[in-house]
Amino acid sequence: MKYVNRPARWYCLALVVFAADQTAKTWIHLTTLLGWSREVAPFFSLVHVLNPGAAFSFLAGTGGWQRWFFLAIALGASAWLAWLL
Repeated sequence: MKYVNRPARWYCLALVVFAADQTAKTWIHLTTLLGWSREVAPFFSLVHVLNPGAAFSFLAGTGGWQRWFFLAIALGASAWLAWLL
């Protein structure tokens, strides 16, 4: 029995999680109105909101530079993690 090496398994898992996240976001964006909310469980609700900044709207009032800044950080962190694997 041939096993998939460990890094490839983690890359596949990351790809599946990323695809599921983007699919859910696209579905909410295309099928609901802004402000829509649905309780899934007493501790979990789906809500359609827009966040123009980073986490908790951090840097939302600044220009467009933060998108490139966070992209550079994400790419650097991803490259570092790939190198570690």
